[in-house]
Amino acid sequence: MEDSDAELHEAVLAEAGNRGPTMRVRDLVSIDERSHRDGAGVAANLVERYVEAVGEDGPVDADRLRRALSERRTSAESWVGPDAVYEVGEGRVSAFPNLWHDRLGPDADLRGFAETILADVDDTNEAFDVGGAGHGVPRSVLVEAAAVIAGVDPEETAAALDGFRREGVFSVDADQHPHARVQFTDDARPESLSPE
Repeated sequence: MEDSDAELHEAVLAEAGNRGPTMRVRDLVSIDERSHRDGAGVAANLVERYVEAVGEDGPVDADRLRRALSERRTSAESWVGPDAVYEVGEGRVSAFPNLWHDRLGPDADLRGFAETILADVDDTNEAFDVGGAGHGVPRSVLVEAAAVIAGVDPEETAAALDGFRREGVFSVDADQHPHARVQFTDDARPESLSPE
C-alpha cells in the first residue's frame, strides 16, 4: 500500500488536534512523517487527507493549512527556513530538505546530523525560529530531525546528546532548555566545518 492510500493514524490526528489553531502545516508534515515511515518524506496527498480530517471536527482551520501547503512548498534542496515544506521527490514532502535526507538516514548518529545541518545553514542564528542568540543548531531541531529522518525516539536523542556533551563532542548553551543551541567543541569540530 502506498503512503497516499495509507490509513490515517489516530495518534497523528490526536497530536494535530492538540496543537490547535496555530499549528503550522510544516508541523503537520513532521507529525505525519514520524508516523508514516516509508522512505523520505510523506505523500503530499496523505498530508492533504490529514488536513481535511483535522479540520472537520477540530480547532484547526483546514483552508489555512491547505493554502500553506501550497504556498510554503519548495523544491529547494537545502534549508530555506523553518516554515518551508520541502519536496523530496515522487509527490512526497518533508519538514526537512532533500539534502538532509540524502546525507542522513537510519544509521546516522547525532554528530552526522549536527554536521549536516551546520554545513547546510549559513547563519544558524537567523535560520531557525527557535533557540536563543548565538550559533549552533537548536536542540529541538536536532531531536525533530533525528525523529523524522532516522526514526529515532526523542528520548534516545536526548540521551545521545547528553553523552556527546559529557564526552566533549558538543557544547550546549543553557543545557536543559529544549531549544538550547548545540555546537561542536573546538576539539571535536569536523574538518568540513569552519569555526563559528
